Amino acid sequence: MSYPATDDLSLLTEATPRIARLREHALAIAHRGQDRREGDLAALRSWRSSSAEQSHLVRRGLMARDILCALTPVIGDDELIVGNWANRPLNAEEAQEFDFLQREVAPAMSRVDGQRSHMSIDYECLLREGVHGLRALIARYREPLDLARAEDQQQDDFYRACLVALDGMTTLAEKYADLAEQSAHDADPARAEELREIARLCRAVPAG
Repeated sequence: MSYPATDDLSLLTEATPRIARLREHALAIAHRGQDRREGDLAALRSWRSSSAEQSHLVRRGLMARDILCALTPVIGDDELIVGNWANRPLNAEEAQEFDFLQREVAPAMSRVDGQRSHMSIDYECLLREGVHGLRALIARYREPLDLARAEDQQQDDFYRACLVALDGMTTLAEKYADLAEQSAHDADPARAEELREIARLCRAVPAG
């Protein structure tokens, strides 16, 4: 998108009809709140299933993977950038399981204070290297480690956690690509072209 050369900054803040609709949609979600239990249920299931894993870091990586793999992809009518958290309510069976796991598993989960909203993530590295590049980088970092040393073991646990979390990211990207391609079949020509481009990018960009 380009903007006309002008000194009138008000032109730069005028919302297009699409942006206005996206804004109204976002405000509506904020007003009614989001049901995030789909991801929370996946987290609880993951923590229970990974009980045999000794490393806390790896269990957290597995949890990130399992949440991303479980999320339902959703693409709004006007969206060009996808990845919003789905707002899918749980069915009755899932809600019953969620309540059980909240009582029995949640108290045993480790705390992760500050890891979601107080972190500076190196997005530049991810965008520059892609998942394939990050995997190669991690392999180089792991190669010289001596797992007989406690400090090296902890580093290796972190790298293993990173690898499984990356699996989740690529799985979710593929799910979005599949959804975009399917949605393109029933869309008008202009939107279908956008959806096919979304699918192409979701398959290409995360991998790098």
